[in-house]
Amino acid sequence: MPRQLVRALFLFTVIAVAVGIDGAHATQSGGARIPIRLADGATPESVVVEAGDNLWKISAQHLSEIQSEAPLGPYWRQVIADNTSDLKSGDPNLIYPGEMISLPPPSG
Repeated sequence: MPRQLVRALFLFTVIAVAVGIDGAHATQSGGARIPIRLADGATPESVVVEAGDNLWKISAQHLSEIQSEAPLGPYWRQVIADNTSDLKSGDPNLIYPGEMISLPPPSG
């Protein structure tokens, strides 16, 4: 089976599962974003990492999507702090396709 078809089937499966759980929607980059409800009413999201993604790119995309004026550097550091312990590699510079990255609400 061609590599692109395998990747497409994988992404379809991830998105299909996410939609069944909580109505995920596709982003411009194609990653599946899954809303998570918090007790205080804030709504951080999670994104499924795709090949070529990095935490800076994911952070910038999220701030752009929510039209936040929050500075990217501090937000990116928050994304790193919130996700490093859950990464397969334990290294925020090494993320793998299929990993879930939590996107907290920007502060300020």
